[in-house]
Amino acid sequence: ARSLVSRTVPIAVRFPGMLSLSCIRPMLSAAASDEMLCSVGAYYIVVIISNGQMTGRLKEALVVLKSWLEQSDSLAFRVSSWRKMTNHPESKMMPFVGGQAIMNRSTFYKALQRVDACTGLLSSLIELSQIVSALQHPCLRLDLLQYILGLDTRYSAQVLRKTVDFALKSLVEPEDDELEKSSRVLRVAGQLQSA
Repeated sequence: ARSLVSRTVPIAVRFPGMLSLSCIRPMLSAAASDEMLCSVGAYYIVVIISNGQMTGRLKEALVVLKSWLEQSDSLAFRVSSWRKMTNHPESKMMPFVGGQAIMNRSTFYKALQRVDACTGLLSSLIELSQIVSALQHPCLRLDLLQYILGLDTRYSAQVLRKTVDFALKSLVEPEDDELEKSSRVLRVAGQLQSA
C-alpha cells in the first residue's frame, strides 16, 4: 500500500481532479491496520488539501479554538470544558486548572493560523507535520485535527503523525532513498521559514 501511495501521490498533486474522494472514502473505511490507515489517509489528506476541501474545516476549527480561548480566563469554564472531554478518558483535570490547556490550545491556534496562511500543498503538510509532531496529550487538538483532515477516531495522535509524515514524504520524488527524502523536506522547510 505504501509503495502504491508513494507512486500515486505525485499524480494526484499534478491532476487533483483525477481521483474523487468518493473513491478513497471506502478504502478509508475498510482500512484495518495502522499501516493501511497511514497509507490511505496520506493519500486522502493530499487530495483534500490539493482540492481545497480542508480550508473550510480549518476555518471552522479556528473559530472553535478562538471561542474557547476567549472564554478560558474562567476557571469554571475550563473545568466544564474538561468534563466535556468524555471521549478522552485519559484527559487530566490539572492542565485545565493550572493553565497548561490554555497554553497548549493557544500554541495550537497559532499553528493552525500558519497552516491557514499556507499557499501550497507542501507548505501545508510541513506545517501540519510540525503540529502533529509536537502533540503529547491532545484531546480537543486531536479531535480538531481529525475533523480538519476528514479522518475518523481511528487516527490516534501516533497514527496521525505517521500519516502526515508519510504524505509529506510521498511528495518528494518516490525513487529517492529515505535519507535523501528527509534532507530535501528539511531544506524546503528551511526555505519556507526563512521566506
